[in-house]
Amino acid sequence: MLQELKGHHFNNQYENVEPDQHDQLILIKEQSCLVKLDQDTIAFPYVKDYHSDHYIYLFKIDETKYFTVLDDVTITGCSYLNIKEFRYLKPQHHAFALITGYQIVNFYKQHQYCPVCGHPMHDDHIERKVVCDHCGHMIYPQICPAVIVGVIHHDALLLTQYIHGTNYALVAGYNEIGETIEETVIREVKEETGLQVTNLHYYKSQPWSFSGSLLFGFYCEVEGSDEIHMDDSELQLAKWFCREDIPEGYLTSLTSEMMYTFKIKGRDVLK
Repeated sequence: MLQELKGHHFNNQYENVEPDQHDQLILIKEQSCLVKLDQDTIAFPYVKDYHSDHYIYLFKIDETKYFTVLDDVTITGCSYLNIKEFRYLKPQHHAFALITGYQIVNFYKQHQYCPVCGHPMHDDHIERKVVCDHCGHMIYPQICPAVIVGVIHHDALLLTQYIHGTNYALVAGYNEIGETIEETVIREVKEETGLQVTNLHYYKSQPWSFSGSLLFGFYCEVEGSDEIHMDDSELQLAKWFCREDIPEGYLTSLTSEMMYTFKIKGRDVLK
């Protein structure tokens, strides 16, 4: 999956450090990032390419530090590319850095003013948060827990397509306040397909910075009728697929990996 960096080490512990000239910049403008693009390979500009009085530390991969600035930036030789393109580009650790940086940059951009008193907020120099000096209000990055659910009936897997999507997906949805993650699985399957499920088996998790989420993958099986009553306000398709008919795709997301894993292992995923 996208966060599996194959020999690279991601360190997201906050550091109060100044950038070196050869540290890298992740510069976000709306849904795009400023990069150097050569066919399917991406590179980030360096700190030396843009002067700012206020660099914000993001994280480190291996010994490379990544920073951002909140300005609208142009740099010769770089162009803005939509973040949705990055999951298919190389090297993978740059793609992961980009979408992770996207989530952190948006945190700072969306919290420049205090929601309590309206005064400016500033980034803290001890940990990842923003602080209002006027009233003392503090805000930490918020992560939205969500579920990806592989619903199984005999040797078939339930695949969906969302109203505005073209790719096959699994049942998915966000956790509600006061709800366990297992209760989220049961509720989302019921809401989207009308199916009752049991025998929940946790698979694995994935940070998904496109939506600021932490995804929890579960397999489960139908309890009772396998007749689907699709929520057509959210889905355009909900259908049982035999293992051999499950399409293969880029294994960058938890959804695609879970589909592929069931295609290979079948009901053994419930063991």
